[in-house]
Amino acid sequence: MTTGERQMRRLIVSMDAIAAIREGRKEREPDPVAAASVAELAGADGIAIHLRMDKKHIRERDLYILRETVKTKLNLYIAPNTDLVARALEVKPAEVTLVAERPGELTTEQGLDLHEHGDEVRGVVEQLQAAGCRVFAVVEPEADSVKHAVKLGLDGIEIFANHYTEAKSQENVEAELGRIAKTADAAKKAELMVRASGGLGYANIVPVLSETAITEYVVGHNITSRAVMTGFDKAVREMVEIVKFF
Repeated sequence: MTTGERQMRRLIVSMDAIAAIREGRKEREPDPVAAASVAELAGADGIAIHLRMDKKHIRERDLYILRETVKTKLNLYIAPNTDLVARALEVKPAEVTLVAERPGELTTEQGLDLHEHGDEVRGVVEQLQAAGCRVFAVVEPEADSVKHAVKLGLDGIEIFANHYTEAKSQENVEAELGRIAKTADAAKKAELMVRASGGLGYANIVPVLSETAITEYVVGHNITSRAVMTGFDKAVREMVEIVKFF
């Protein structure tokens, strides 16, 4: 892999784990807004937040302030819910990523089924793109995900890598990496932008980096966990080094 290919990779840092710590005590800190500034100074290429229907992590206040303070790009994750779409249309972040959401889940559990929710998603995509937002969807690493993403007019997909990151055997790890690679390559051929997320961190991201069709990696919980021991600035810088230069 050439230096140019490595430098095409971008790290998007999620603030959800920071917000979860804050909400555990219902305090003002740690503040995702302050953490986002640290992440950008440490080399992050973007900031991600998931405004859930139950608002149990990120608050609307965070969204509004981050829209004004993020210097790179803000990626807002929402379920294709009318109220959340209205909030996205009001704030107009650079990117909106549509995600499956189940009440009571700790974090995202699966990709969004674009076939089942096709009519709903199509209307949301059209509204958000008309407002100037690029629109992605978190999807399972399957060929149908790419086919439906193209049909619905999405700008890109975010491959949900959780099956890979939770695989227990080497056989399953290799099988899941193969699924990710095939989906990413198909999306690139379809001229979709490609990201990866879902449990990625210091111990498991390197094999995924070999897939050159993926240009962005979303990491949050693992960076926040490391930051408890090393500090947020250092934790982000270490992940930037891995993603861009490994």
